[in-house]
Amino acid sequence: MNVIPRLPENTKPVFWSFVIGGIVTMFLGFNFFGWMLESTAKQMASEQSMAQVVKALFPICLEQAKRDPKYKEQLVALEKESSWSRGAFVEKTGWANVPGIEKPYSGVADACAEQLSKSFTLPK
Repeated sequence: MNVIPRLPENTKPVFWSFVIGGIVTMFLGFNFFGWMLESTAKQMASEQSMAQVVKALFPICLEQAKRDPKYKEQLVALEKESSWSRGAFVEKTGWANVPGIEKPYSGVADACAEQLSKSFTLPK
């Protein structure tokens, strides 16, 4: 005797409707509704926190640059550097060293160099 229950005739279309609906929902969610994986969220949070650290610390770099007795000479030398090496130049001058922190944060040096280059006018 065969006791296997029979599924209703419309079971297969309903199953595929759920599968396709799930795929469409995931596609729309990840592409248009802002869903993201945990790893993507962590990466975004890390990038935003780094940007905020730079934003908070680079004014210290600018102030230290302005207080440097060799500011004029260093500013002229900074302008002679290529745009790729200006951050390293600022690190070498010590302007990017935040008091109490041993090694300068590289993003701070880059932001400081960019700002100094934008406002390049020799002080009188």
